[in-house]
Amino acid sequence: MRATELIQVLGGKGFKKIGKSKIVDLLANQSLIKYDYIMDFYQNIIKKEKEQIDENKKKKLKEVDMWSRSQREEEKAFIEKYANDNAD
Repeated sequence: MRATELIQVLGGKGFKKIGKSKIVDLLANQSLIKYDYIMDFYQNIIKKEKEQIDENKKKKLKEVDMWSRSQREEEKAFIEKYANDNAD
């Protein structure tokens, strides 16, 4: 029963096949479903999605860090210019 739900979820995510079996065929003929294989396939998909999310987070943090560094550099340059222009 759980494998059937997972197959439907995978079909909803745009997958056409699980291994060599078409999702439509698996849903039509329940005897073709191998629970362990479906679970392994689904877990691998979830693992890849989590890795992609983590990679996107790291990329975003790096971009934010670079932006904040450039902001500090701009402020530093502005303050130095102001100090040089207004030095007694």
